[in-house]
Amino acid sequence: MTTKQTIPATPPALLSTAQAAQLLGVHPNTIRNWEDQNLLQAFRIGPRRDRRFRREDLERFLGMQDGNAGPAAAVGQ
Repeated sequence: MTTKQTIPATPPALLSTAQAAQLLGVHPNTIRNWEDQNLLQAFRIGPRRDRRFRREDLERFLGMQDGNAGPAAAVGQ
């Protein structure tokens, strides 16, 4: 008997740097820079201290972009 795995109805709450970059439409290095500049909050996990970003924080950051030219407009670049 095989058991099917179910996919959660809601996407994961914490996203990796690459997933955050894809969501915001920027390069992963941009995400890292924004976190270093305290424009985004990251949680560090594991022994490698990998960054994880809350989806709701990223969506709020995207909301700040409404009416602007893009993510760079929010950081004054």
